[in-house]
Amino acid sequence: PYLYGTFTLHGERVNDYFISPSIVEDPLGVWFLTSPFGAPLYMVELVGLLGLVWYWKTRWWARPMLLLVAGVYVYRWALVLIFVGNGHTLYLHYTTRLIGLVFASAGVLTAVTAVPALARRVTKRSLRGVALLSTATLLVVAGLASMSTWMPSPRGMNDVRRPGGQPEPNLVTFAHAEPLPNGNRPRYAAKGVTVPYFPVESIREVVEGTLGKGARPSTLAYDERMFAYYPWDGYIAVERLASNTFSRWDERYAELIRIAAIKDPAEFARASADTEFGGIDVFVLRRRGEGWVWGGDAVFDSAQFSPTYWRVAADLPSNTAVAVRLPN
Repeated sequence: PYLYGTFTLHGERVNDYFISPSIVEDPLGVWFLTSPFGAPLYMVELVGLLGLVWYWKTRWWARPMLLLVAGVYVYRWALVLIFVGNGHTLYLHYTTRLIGLVFASAGVLTAVTAVPALARRVTKRSLRGVALLSTATLLVVAGLASMSTWMPSPRGMNDVRRPGGQPEPNLVTFAHAEPLPNGNRPRYAAKGVTVPYFPVESIREVVEGTLGKGARPSTLAYDERMFAYYPWDGYIAVERLASNTFSRWDERYAELIRIAAIKDPAEFARASADTEFGGIDVFVLRRRGEGWVWGGDAVFDSAQFSPTYWRVAADLPSNTAVAVRLPN
């Protein structure tokens, strides 16, 4: 599918200009060798590497796993050179996940293979109890670690006063502070943590009041929370480096700049209904001093949205303006 899209859909790939910290901090992808004691899993991965080499000829699983990870390293190191040359990463940072998974799995297989053999040299007693206890311990530790990762922090922000001020809240805390669609704060939002409100319900009311209930218009919105709540077609991603590979973001953005420069309301209505990538039925823009802004240099003028062609609601919360193309 990737090769098919590359040769048939055209357009420059821009989202792999995003540079992950893992590319800069560990371009070779050998984190478990440079800091094996950095985390318990790193030791497991190191054991997996040694096991794949040791059992290359004697265990069926060692050879395919080592060949797989060797191929991944060839891909990663080749793309590091490409990245240095033209700035495209081709998503090489995702190889970290695969490398870690293969080595961690190999570490488990190595332990399952080696520990019983070593134990038989020490004792003839069954190791079933040790295995059960080890598994239970692993599950408990993994559960506690997951709970710590996914819990809002710092804990007790609404009830505890800490000397020297509160630590910085994590992303989970901000997620719990996300306003509800009607603008109300969630029941358990942390005090002092605010997330800008996006008036998605007000926008929906304007759109469905114009196009009918259940409408799914092509929408240009300055905030992608719009599409988290309703399955409307987004004309363009807000963030260039997070856009779909084949969405042709640069060309779509150029279309926005082109139609934003059209000041005649009738011509603007016609042009926005027939861009290179289809029409735009709904504009969700932010009101600012320089005009109605989508982002970047895409700035529109309220006068472009004539009531002859658009239903306009320019007084929505959070300085939001909505223009909906009138049917027919």
